[in-house]
Amino acid sequence: MSDQAGAEALSPEHEGLIRALADHYGVIEFYWDVQGQQHFTTDRARVAILEAMDVDCRTVAAAQRALDDAKAEAWKDLAAPVAVANEGVEPKVPVCLFPEAKQLDWRLQLEDGSERSGSVETGMLALLDRQASAPHLCRQEFVLPLPLPAGYHRLVLTEQPSGRASRLSLIVAPHRAWLPETLQSGGRCWGVSAQLYGLRSNSNFGIGDFGDLRVLIEWAAKEGATFIGLNPLHALAVRGSGQCSPYTPLDRRQLNALYLDLPSAIEQLAAERTRAFLQRENVQSQLEALRSTGFVAYDDVARLKFELLELLYTDFREHHLAKNTPLAAEYRHFVKDEGESLRQFGLFAALQEQFQGEDPAVWGWPAWPAAYRNPDAEEVREFYVAHLDRVDFYQFLCWLSDRQLGAVEGVCKENALAVGLYLDVALGAGRGGAEVWTSQSLYALAASAGAPPDALGPQGQNWGLPPLIPHRLRSAAYEPFIRVLQVAMKHAGAIRLDHVMSLMRLFWVPESLSAAEGAYVRYPLDDLIRIVALESQRNGCLVIGEDLGTVPDEVRAAMHSYGILSYKVLYFTKCAPDVFIAAEDYPRDALVVTSTHDLATLAGWWEEHDLETRARLELHTPDLLDQLRRERQIDRRNLTELLHVRGFSSESHDLSASIHEYLGRSPSMLQAVQLEDLTGERAQPNLPGTVHEHPNWQRKLRVAVPE
Repeated sequence: MSDQAGAEALSPEHEGLIRALADHYGVIEFYWDVQGQQHFTTDRARVAILEAMDVDCRTVAAAQRALDDAKAEAWKDLAAPVAVANEGVEPKVPVCLFPEAKQLDWRLQLEDGSERSGSVETGMLALLDRQASAPHLCRQEFVLPLPLPAGYHRLVLTEQPSGRASRLSLIVAPHRAWLPETLQSGGRCWGVSAQLYGLRSNSNFGIGDFGDLRVLIEWAAKEGATFIGLNPLHALAVRGSGQCSPYTPLDRRQLNALYLDLPSAIEQLAAERTRAFLQRENVQSQLEALRSTGFVAYDDVARLKFELLELLYTDFREHHLAKNTPLAAEYRHFVKDEGESLRQFGLFAALQEQFQGEDPAVWGWPAWPAAYRNPDAEEVREFYVAHLDRVDFYQFLCWLSDRQLGAVEGVCKENALAVGLYLDVALGAGRGGAEVWTSQSLYALAASAGAPPDALGPQGQNWGLPPLIPHRLRSAAYEPFIRVLQVAMKHAGAIRLDHVMSLMRLFWVPESLSAAEGAYVRYPLDDLIRIVALESQRNGCLVIGEDLGTVPDEVRAAMHSYGILSYKVLYFTKCAPDVFIAAEDYPRDALVVTSTHDLATLAGWWEEHDLETRARLELHTPDLLDQLRRERQIDRRNLTELLHVRGFSSESHDLSASIHEYLGRSPSMLQAVQLEDLTGERAQPNLPGTVHEHPNWQRKLRVAVPE
């Protein structure tokens, strides 16, 4: 943000222009917090957010030019690059026509390859708006005269007699997301949620893997569970970055190769050289050391695991690719099917490996030599040609990971899990990762997503994830959003959309401001939630929205309308500040849980272990901690009374079972039980507001999976 706009008071003219620009680009004027207090967006925040969107508003003249350009842009094309409609309804597309336009020709290519075409006289189109300045274009509403099936279609519009044309993506969505038959008919399901990295076994590499997951599924199925919930499995920067949060992924379109079950992969690929290396005494001793720790030693795990993966890749090239075996054909088909996003991921990983090898402190594309920061640069193309083997190695890891997760999905089906895998989808991607590198123009790189101040984060939260710029996402016909959903749902029976309110609004924290000074930016809720419903139906995948915090009523109404389940946490589900709602009053369309990965475990909550940790780390003022302790004591007393009235034991040794059985009597469709609560863990997997102060995303369960 500029000194002129920030250090000095704005003139009335400048302030008016900035507010008009902010409104045009979706900066929301105010919001209500969870205590019902209203917070207004400052001009300082407006300027910083606009500049993060590459909108120059530093001076009156610059702001006026930016506003004029924004208004002209809205009339520039015959039609927007995308339109989203509902199935069974004639789609409506706004078009900007010259005054002399007589006819609008249309040609539709449906997703199945069939085509339709026609024409309409412009005088028959309803008038929506007129451009105030020359050439006085008219915005009119074109109604495609036929209902369309759900899918992704292409529409070409041509204005006559000018011949001006627009090509747009026409997305047609169902009216509801998918639900399994058992839930549609009134049934309810329960399942187990786990942090995959934290699973212990005598066969993994010191980090939970897909092999451990198969064992967990088989155990859970015998206990009557119908799904297994997991932390995000997205690709992470696992080697030397110091970043292990599954919510700050390298790329949400690929999987984390550290979750590979290597013994299984060796068997599947008949990789004798790799098998022999794994059986060496020094390797086995390293494995024993990695398994014995209470926390995942990511760097050490990655070092050993990638050493074996390099050997496995060599075996695969020599015994499969060179001989064109069926596995080689499967791999080549995967590479072709995944296309450019896979190639770019492999290229990113190879480049990162190169530059970090030269300087271990270099992490992420913003730290690379300038010539390589643009994925379309000539230097990048030359690197790709010169390092095809390294790119292919990382593509091989993606294939192997996808193949093993697909096999895990098969285990769910073999064990008749009605839902199967319930996978978490992170809100965004890490600033320095592949997903952002390949689509930099779509992101506000000078801002981060976050949250306004609340009781657990009095200073607000900055998550370090660059937010997508709404109007540029729309210009990309929502393709990045669609692709993330498709990948997430490929092997899942359910997904959880982290921070689901981002479909409507997201709290932006410009890099020049504190988290408490940020503001909300508007997103196209109607379009995005329809796309979620479309991908949900196509993939047979139910959707749960993490609707905690300052969630607008419009978001929950849209979720209910489209059959997206709410997310109800015992600690927060109250009808008054200190009164838990009765189990029978929980909503039907919901997943109920006692806690989450960001909150205290049940044992930790009851014993105030989380508050002790916050006090030790000085995350709160003494006054706030005293307030939180008083509230906790009231909550414990009220929950004890509620259990007693319902006939459940509130003795400490029965408490977890009582609370879970109590929640199990709600009418809600789904209930998830955390493994941490089954094993009595006191420490939570992640403590928001900390990075290095607390061992986030590293803690292993005390009990091994087979036990």
